[in-house]
Amino acid sequence: MARKGWPEETMLAVSGRLRIARLTTGLSQVKLSQELEVNQKTYGTWENGQYMPDPVALGVLAEVYGIPLDYIFLGVTSGMNATTLEKIQIASSKNR
Repeated sequence: MARKGWPEETMLAVSGRLRIARLTTGLSQVKLSQELEVNQKTYGTWENGQYMPDPVALGVLAEVYGIPLDYIFLGVTSGMNATTLEKIQIASSKNR
């Protein structure tokens, strides 16, 4: 599920947002990977910036996390509900 050709800074930004979004759900990588039906190591590579999830997986992740794809790719938080936005802000501040 790797996507080659992505700029490193994009992959690192996306991986960080995936981690923050997962933390807002309270799910472990193991539990989330089971729900997504992917290997935990595969999910781990998405969060550490080694590989980019494919478009279908990104869509599923956005749905599971309750966030727009714009947040995953660009960090855009407009349009998020207040509760989700607050959770993301809290998780972001804890992971700096």
